[in-house]
Amino acid sequence: MRLIKTALYLLSDFYVLYYFIYGFTAIIGVVTSPFFFAFHLLDVLVRYPLLQNVLRSIYNPRKSLFLTYLLFQMLNYFFTLFGYFWLQDDYDGACPNTLICFLTAFDKSFKVDGGLGGYLTVHEKPDLLRFFFDNIYQLLVMIIMLNIVSGI
Repeated sequence: MRLIKTALYLLSDFYVLYYFIYGFTAIIGVVTSPFFFAFHLLDVLVRYPLLQNVLRSIYNPRKSLFLTYLLFQMLNYFFTLFGYFWLQDDYDGACPNTLICFLTAFDKSFKVDGGLGGYLTVHEKPDLLRFFFDNIYQLLVMIIMLNIVSGI
């Protein structure tokens, strides 16, 4: 019983547990797959307190960051519904249902130059609905919401 209590006491210390997992993943990495060596990259976080402060700066306001992310996703969903019902042809078949349309809008907002408007089909003649859709999405969702998150 004393041996079990000693083992539990030792494993309750962060550094003992960390280095136990560190050694365990090293052995598993040598025996099975180098995939397990990825855990050793976390050693940078343990050794440098400055990086721990960076993580705390994200972890401490986690509730407000999560709620801001939720607001961002709600705005993205509103624009997805609008695009799904009125601009579905501009998505070139990438919008068969609202879930796929939402994922496409979220994905293409960050990957394509010009945001979502850069991904959608370009029209020969000016379209007032598309003009407002592209610009309001770019201003409201991409610029304002991302600046709120970055703290500018």
